[in-house]
Amino acid sequence: MHEFSLAIEVINLAGREVEKRGTRKIHEITIEVGDLSGVEADAFESALGLLVRDSILDQAHVKILRTPGTDRSVPLSISACEELNVPISPFTAPVRTKS
Repeated sequence: MHEFSLAIEVINLAGREVEKRGTRKIHEITIEVGDLSGVEADAFESALGLLVRDSILDQAHVKILRTPGTDRSVPLSISACEELNVPISPFTAPVRTKS
């Protein structure tokens, strides 16, 4: 079940961004999960829900958007904020193409 590994990495990325930006808290995080990404969105959401306790995301509003699959890479962005939403460096998550 790689959804737990992905959830841990999201928490780690959020922690590194907080340190890099010198912020104290993340208020909201939005994660896109594509239909063709190979990620079970419900399992990922459950894993993240369990793992955020006592982490930098413990008090954050976590929003998971399910998006239809495409045959190209889909940008996945994480937003962190202190007072206002400040976008954190977006990265690209590979998406499987239709066979």
